[in-house]
Amino acid sequence: MRFAWIMVAAWVVSAGTLFGQQVSPLLAPDTIYYNGKIITVDRPFSIAEAFAVKGNQFVAVGKNAEVRALAGPRTQQVDLRGHAVIPGLMDNHNHQIWRARVMQRGMDMVTVPSLAEMLNRLRQAAAKAKPGEVIVGSGGWFPRNFPEKRGPTRKDLDEASPTNPVFQFQSGRNNANLNSAALKILGIDRNTKDWGSFPILKDDTGEPTGELSGGEQVLAADFKMLPQPTVDQQIEWLMQEQQGQHALGLTGIRELVLPVEHMRTYLEMWRQGKLTMRVSMGLMFGVQHVDGWAPQQMDQMLSPLPMMPGFGNDMLQFDATLAEFEVDTQRVGNMMRRPFLRPNNRRHIGEEIGRWPHSDFLTVLTDAQGNYYGVQRLPTDRFIEVVRKMNRYGWRPGFHISGDRGLDMNLEAYEAADREHSLKDKRWVVEHIQYSHPEQMARLAKLNILVSTQMQGINGPNPNFSKELNERVQPIREWLDHGLIVSSGSDWPAFNNNPFPYLQWYVTRITNAGEVLGAAQKISREEALRLATINNAYLMFREKDLGSIEAGKLADFLILSADFLTVPAEQIKDLSPLATYVGGRKVFAKPGGGF
Repeated sequence: MRFAWIMVAAWVVSAGTLFGQQVSPLLAPDTIYYNGKIITVDRPFSIAEAFAVKGNQFVAVGKNAEVRALAGPRTQQVDLRGHAVIPGLMDNHNHQIWRARVMQRGMDMVTVPSLAEMLNRLRQAAAKAKPGEVIVGSGGWFPRNFPEKRGPTRKDLDEASPTNPVFQFQSGRNNANLNSAALKILGIDRNTKDWGSFPILKDDTGEPTGELSGGEQVLAADFKMLPQPTVDQQIEWLMQEQQGQHALGLTGIRELVLPVEHMRTYLEMWRQGKLTMRVSMGLMFGVQHVDGWAPQQMDQMLSPLPMMPGFGNDMLQFDATLAEFEVDTQRVGNMMRRPFLRPNNRRHIGEEIGRWPHSDFLTVLTDAQGNYYGVQRLPTDRFIEVVRKMNRYGWRPGFHISGDRGLDMNLEAYEAADREHSLKDKRWVVEHIQYSHPEQMARLAKLNILVSTQMQGINGPNPNFSKELNERVQPIREWLDHGLIVSSGSDWPAFNNNPFPYLQWYVTRITNAGEVLGAAQKISREEALRLATINNAYLMFREKDLGSIEAGKLADFLILSADFLTVPAEQIKDLSPLATYVGGRKVFAKPGGGF
């Protein structure tokens, strides 16, 4: 049906242009957008003047005259007044529902400018709270952005709220700060070694600091301390979050690390007709699922799962990525080929690791001289077996990888899986990979592995690494030159989800501090836009119907405040949509924007 309409539309364009025939109302587009700069992101990166939409699809793209010739008596015509239009932007690594759960409860701390102001807000909330009521502060803030350069201690929170429990989320879902009353609810004191999958952090006197570190630990505390939202409440929160993301230009996301109950929330949201963000869902599956498991238990876990990549509809589908399985992790230390300084907050990392559940699977990597190389979460042979089993059952892993040594281990496992069943057409992916080298890129390319990158370098150089290594963080130029398909995203809410600052980062390599980091890794604007559109569509098995403005594809597009291709490079971050459309439907309009 779609193909037939495209063919009819093509005939009508020719007939209307050559013979001046009136277009039948049955064939005429619903809306024509003309007099714009249409950056199509098709294969030749064509620039058009106009396009037409019927239903939820683009049906024609081209010159003003030929597209406007398609108009029928009921066709709406929109003058773009020279504005640039691009395909809807997509985010390859987004945690929208986690953000909703963290942000929609308690006080908004996203814009809090300092630790002092945070404590002042908590103090005011405590003065109004009922006895025993838990005071919740949202995430969205980073300690390093405060003038004090730190987050709240247990003592700080005790002074702000002596009797009411305080649960203060940090930037995302992986960290939280609690006061003594909150720790008491959880049964945590100086005698508690670990809680959940992570050790309890202690101060020099042996008392808990009040900081919970680790997504599983924070989530478990959340469930124990806070009233859990209903599905309908979560849907309302998600509606607010998706609207906020539409306002930034996002029309589709790859929502990773979803427990089954959160998948059900999305399914119900879609059923109710409230889902306007295209969502590709990745199942939560972490290292905790394999620690200590026998091989047959892995088989029992993987074999009955029916969800294959791309299964679903045009709004909601299964990505089938087994996410949140970290080869290495910045939380406890990257796996690096060369030694580096241990992060200050991990100076006792060996002692901490020894207290972890299943700590026999965790190895602090050092040499005879005591040099530090990071932390390995699973032994290599165990990891390889997990990857081979995923391949046998048709699952697509999405391992979180930070260091170059971690990528070595990941490649060894992927190559072992490929020897059993070829990976070349399966679109397997690696997440993050801040640090990689040319020979690793060649191995990734040989297997057709996709790179899911975000904005890890935008905050500037890592003080624990060498200048040479920092210059090579997120080497997108080299990835592309090796023929790798690279897609872009945010890892929101750990990072800003506005796509334009990270597109500027890719083009300029200018950090948030205003310095250039790794100038040799700059890419062109055209390449950057492909990362956020058609390459993301390919990652999500959607390149045939998303990612570019072409006849027959779903009509996801943005009308921009300025031209992405010509605005000064240092102003790319300031771009915004005047209007955002999903399937031809306007889902966001900037007040006073004219659309």
